[in-house]
Amino acid sequence: MDSKYYLALFNSETWNEFLENGSSVYGTNLNKKKRMEKIAIGDFLICYVSKLSCFVGLLEVTSKTYLDDHRIWKNDIYQVRIDVRPVYILETKSGIPVLDLREKLEMFKKLKSKKVWSFFFMNNLNTFQEDDAKIIINKLKEKSNK
Repeated sequence: MDSKYYLALFNSETWNEFLENGSSVYGTNLNKKKRMEKIAIGDFLICYVSKLSCFVGLLEVTSKTYLDDHRIWKNDIYQVRIDVRPVYILETKSGIPVLDLREKLEMFKKLKSKKVWSFFFMNNLNTFQEDDAKIIINKLKEKSNK
C-alpha cells in the first residue's frame, strides 16, 4: 500500500518544543482523534508552521495512534499522539514559504480565488495529493542538504 501524506500543523512555539523534546512524538487535540487514527505506520507528516506559512519538516509515522497526557508542549497537552521519525528538519528561519511553491503545487491551480489558498492549511491532518507532497518533500530535501 502506498504511503499517504498529511499536514502536521505547528506554530513557532510548538515546533521549537517538538524539536527540544526529541522530535519523536507528534500530538494533536482530542477533536482530531478520528483523523489521527486513519494515519498508518509508514505514512508521512509534512510539517507546516502557521503564521510563518512555511514548511519545516517531514516525519515518518512509526506507531499507531495512542493517548498520552505526559506534557511535551507548554500551552496544551495534545494527548492524541503518534511516534515519528524525522526525515528532514528545518529551523523556522530556514523554512520553505508555501507561496514560493504556488506555481508548482496543484492545490493552488484548482483554486477559484487565489485569496483562499490558506484554507487547506487551517485544518490539521488534511491529506496532500501525492504530486504536491513530492514537490514539497524535494524542496525540504534540497534545503536540508545545504
